[in-house]
Amino acid sequence: MPFIIIAIGALFFVAMYTGGKQTAGFAIPGSIIGGIGLVLLFQNITNHWESMSYFWTLIILFVGAGIYIMGWYGGDATRKNRDWA
Repeated sequence: MPFIIIAIGALFFVAMYTGGKQTAGFAIPGSIIGGIGLVLLFQNITNHWESMSYFWTLIILFVGAGIYIMGWYGGDATRKNRDWA
């Protein structure tokens, strides 16, 4: 089951790469769905289902990773490299 979710996330990245820079936004749902699949794979392998209570924090991390990848691939330096100072 987790491999299906990982594959769906990977399809978003394939769409991003085949569509060019204007489709860089596909990185965000791709990283969210692929990340969820990787977490579910980890939980299946280790049988550590108690970690599901902290799962929501990783979704925020996956969104941030997707925004970073979108900025990197799309050439938008303001999304890739924020200066928060």
